[in-house]
Amino acid sequence: MFRKTIFLLCLISCLISELRAQKVYSVSSGEFIFSFADVEINNINQTTGMRFSFFINYGHQWHMDLTKNIGLYTGSDIRNFGFKIKENNRTDTYRVYSLGIPVALKLGSFDEHLFLYGGGEYELFFHFKHKRIDDYGKFKNTSWFSNRVNLLAPSVFTGIQFPKGMNIKFTYYLNGFFNKDFSGLSFDDPVDYSEWKAQVFYITLCFNFKTSKYKEIINKAEEEYAKL
Repeated sequence: MFRKTIFLLCLISCLISELRAQKVYSVSSGEFIFSFADVEINNINQTTGMRFSFFINYGHQWHMDLTKNIGLYTGSDIRNFGFKIKENNRTDTYRVYSLGIPVALKLGSFDEHLFLYGGGEYELFFHFKHKRIDDYGKFKNTSWFSNRVNLLAPSVFTGIQFPKGMNIKFTYYLNGFFNKDFSGLSFDDPVDYSEWKAQVFYITLCFNFKTSKYKEIINKAEEEYAKL
């Protein structure tokens, strides 16, 4: 028993030393998000449309390369995404700003900056907006930490990183978008979200740069601007 304990302690010590020796670096990212949703109201499928956004979609990640082919990353993301519901001459757009923390495993050739990755993320929906356009005009309703949506949203994602910093990612939210306990008014129309089902997913075109490289680009741009 004593020998097993000593062996386990030595193994843990070696693993900690090895992890400390791994390459850890930060990455900054921007995203173009093409978001969609499967929506049902009272078990009737709704006609939905894609919503595109590029502002504000920013991420900061910390990567740990355990080997040249296996690694992990975590970090934080801020996003703007949502979806549209179209009915006759009316279009309703629902969107949130979210703050998320991802955890992912990546496999591939890090020397070539080519790898697959996948993991999960937990997000806080901290700002909600509902915009309506119809024959009567344009209307909007916004709120912070709204009870119209689920404030905490888990998701799963997978993607592929290409050389030169570009990658493509698919994200699917495990919970519904709306808070089913909410009932009230939207632009004087009664709404009961207990009868709504909205599963959101999106495709993202990302551009990732090591933070040190990003700073080099900014500094170079500032130098060129100073020459004008």
